[in-house]
Amino acid sequence: ESGTRQVPVKVATVEDKQMIYENYRQALARKLDRKVRELEKERSALKTSEEKLRLLVEELQRSESRLSEAQRIAKMGNWDWDIVNNNFYCSREVYRIFRIDTTSFIVAFEEFINLVHPDDVELVKRAVDKALLDGVPYSIDHRIILPDGTNRIVHEQAEVTFDREGRAV
Repeated sequence: ESGTRQVPVKVATVEDKQMIYENYRQALARKLDRKVRELEKERSALKTSEEKLRLLVEELQRSESRLSEAQRIAKMGNWDWDIVNNNFYCSREVYRIFRIDTTSFIVAFEEFINLVHPDDVELVKRAVDKALLDGVPYSIDHRIILPDGTNRIVHEQAEVTFDREGRAV
């Protein structure tokens, strides 16, 4: 008949349904086993990475401790100035040199300049400006005023880091 469509119909027996179900269950079990093995490998790799990270952190702490000890013995410290955000980072020895408590120290360039002897402020500012503008490292001696009012002469060396656009960072 020309207007009728024939649709094939599959009749499944109970045994067919059980076989289909079993095949589906086995396929899911294989897929689940593969995923479990993948996750176990990832967990093992993560555990190895965590152990490597722990060892690296321990080595970094030992290295920082050795640096701090070497600076203490040499009576030499170091500092970094984040020019963009105007933040200072100073090593523990810088705190000792300036005889200032580590909880109340320099956090900005202006605070550092306030510790410089008034007669040496322009010398320090000129050296810093030249380093910032011309990229010239500097090495100067200047005085600082300690909390008890006494003066101490310090030697300061600095070199400015510039980004790709030539801006001091």
